[in-house]
Formats: sequence, structure tokens, C-alpha cells
Amino acid sequence: MVIPTIGQTRLTDLVARCPGVQMNDGRVVVNRETGQTGSPKYFAGGDCVNGGREVVDAAADGKRAGIGIAKWLT
Repeated sequence: MVIPTIGQTRLTDLVARCPGVQMNDGRVVVNRETGQTGSPKYFAGGDCVNGGREVVDAAADGKRAGIGIAKWLT
């Protein structure tokens, strides 16, 4: 399942309820290379990870997570 969040909030309350997902200072903790969280089946990127930077950073996070997901699935 993909949960797109386009808007003004990061939905950290929802993400924090996912088992194994760690939060640090209101941000989701991920492996920066893959976007994988502490729970191997959850990936994250964008504002909920970086706190809200440039759109290009969110797009790069999405690309890295997509590659990470593909590797995890194979």
C-alpha cells in the first residue's frame, strides 16, 4: 500500500503507530540509502523524514525508496 501525503501535514501520528517504525524529533527514522524504516516492510521519504525541505529532496527520497522496495521484494 502506498500512502501519498500531499499537503501541509506529515501524518506522523499515523506512521508512529506502525510497529517497528522509530521516530526522532517528529521525523521517521530511515536508512537514507533505501528509505527503509526499522520495520523492514515499511519505507518512507519526503517531509516525514527530512522535516520539510525542497520538493526535489522528496522526489529523490521517493526514487531511493522505490529502488529499496524493489530490492526488498526480490
